Amino acid sequence: MTENLKTRIIAFFENGAQFYGKKVAIKESISTNALNFDRHFTSFSYLEFDLVNISTRISGGRATFAGEKQYYEIGLDYLVHFEEIGENQFEFIEKYSETVYRKTFLTIR
Repeated sequence: MTENLKTRIIAFFENGAQFYGKKVAIKESISTNALNFDRHFTSFSYLEFDLVNISTRISGGRATFAGEKQYYEIGLDYLVHFEEIGENQFEFIEKYSETVYRKTFLTIR
């Protein structure tokens, strides 16, 4: 992870409380062909809930987006990309192996 990427990720999570009480929509894509998220190589999931908490934990290196009865985690140690796409829209890409990547697209409204 580059220092630039690390700095941007830390800033995002330090300011995460501003999103509490808002709806978060999570689009997840898991690709088995490197960074190719084409439908032929990718499984897709969608999740939506009211955001109660954003937290990180050192043990396991995870970030958690929590709702009342559900949560979604991102492996911080696996992040290779983080970008703010638009207002309250964020993209995370994790690299789990040479051919397995997970893209998480968050929209907070």
